[in-house]
Amino acid sequence: MIFALFATFAHLAISALTKAAMSLGLAAPRVAPCCAQRPFNSLVASAVAAVSAPLDLSACGHAIDQGVNRLLYARNFLKTMKPRALAKWAQFPGLFDATALREATTLYAFDNVFTAPLHGFKHTDDYWQRASSKPHLHRIRVPALVLNARNDPFVPARCLPQMKDVGPWVTLWHPVHGGHCGFAHGRPPGHLLDLPRAVLDWMASGHHPSPKYHHLHGPSG
Repeated sequence: MIFALFATFAHLAISALTKAAMSLGLAAPRVAPCCAQRPFNSLVASAVAAVSAPLDLSACGHAIDQGVNRLLYARNFLKTMKPRALAKWAQFPGLFDATALREATTLYAFDNVFTAPLHGFKHTDDYWQRASSKPHLHRIRVPALVLNARNDPFVPARCLPQMKDVGPWVTLWHPVHGGHCGFAHGRPPGHLLDLPRAVLDWMASGHHPSPKYHHLHGPSG
């Protein structure tokens, strides 16, 4: 039995899934269709897990662009994203509005200039709406774990999927604490081992939450 753990971010969803599939010896074309909003079934993997995934890009994008998140995270993200985008402009002059990209101070503005138009979307709102996976969770046809902490600074609790949003193949874990891909446990400084152990135990145990990791279990909606 093949166990596959996929963790993807908004700007890297397709490439991350493809690379993960290739590393597992699976055919990349079998994984790519799931990014194109086709039913994700057992031909791809025996089970999948998404940890701290930005299932609602609009809610997550706006959360990163506001308040403390904008100062701590959005600014740092843009420091690395802008040079890479401008390197593409140097290769292909006129590919996008370089001046507007340099002036972007939010992910919304960056995506409006670069990510959305270069990937066939009209603008940021179109991109964030059409590329979000939350509306398609009910189409999954393979055991799937969707794990998001309710205090994730990037993924607001209000946008997390509820039972009505998913089908019988999806298990929702919404622990109160965990942050974004953190889930530290134990006395300070703590450790980060419980998250991967809990996910792998879920896969190996027939897709049921293990009581050993009750602190990672949360209301499912």
